[in-house]
Amino acid sequence: MHVNIDPKTAERYFVTDGQKDIAACFDRRTSRVIAALKYDWVPNVRNLAEAWQKGGVLKISKIYPDPKTGKYDYLGTKGQKIEWEMVPMGELFVEEGTLPGDDV
Repeated sequence: MHVNIDPKTAERYFVTDGQKDIAACFDRRTSRVIAALKYDWVPNVRNLAEAWQKGGVLKISKIYPDPKTGKYDYLGTKGQKIEWEMVPMGELFVEEGTLPGDDV
């Protein structure tokens, strides 16, 4: 989870969660969602061991709330999810097979 405050006015803040592949911009006074985004990495190769090194495309899409409920439907989205917080410079742990914890 990462939070950044608008440096010009401090009237908005932006929250991202890389493990869930989602980000949103909020109004500081009301916490109303101004914009919500989902993102996914589409690698040039399907082999996970090579996906970081062979490049790809980062797809970013704006998501909208349900007009009736006002809620964002993020159920059923897919992506490479991990069960731990990736440490700085730990991106190659996946490729190297050196992720900490049980291999399940």
